[in-house]
Amino acid sequence: LVAPTTTDNIWSNEESIAVLSHCLQKAIETPKDQLLEEFDKDDELAMRFVTAASNLRSSVFGIEPLQSLYSAKGIAGNIIPAIATTNAICAGMQIVQAFAVLKKQLELEQKKEPDGE
Repeated sequence: LVAPTTTDNIWSNEESIAVLSHCLQKAIETPKDQLLEEFDKDDELAMRFVTAASNLRSSVFGIEPLQSLYSAKGIAGNIIPAIATTNAICAGMQIVQAFAVLKKQLELEQKKEPDGE
């Protein structure tokens, strides 16, 4: 079975296996100095691999809906901004909590001080 070249159709399990196999073969043949060190949603080989692998996993576990290459690329493009936003929210909440702790400590210290000083 030949790996499909479409970007907007959802691949069958057989097509996903062919794509996964093709991607692994291409990765093995690619010289190490040409392999990307980190994931890039604009790397065609990486996105075909991710789409095929995620659709096969979804199929095994009955997760719907399966994604086309185009949809998977859109989802992958939103992951980094979503992580950055989540990290910013968590950092902000940590600061709010730190202020609450410091305020409580200040109140306790003020209660300990005698009135005359």
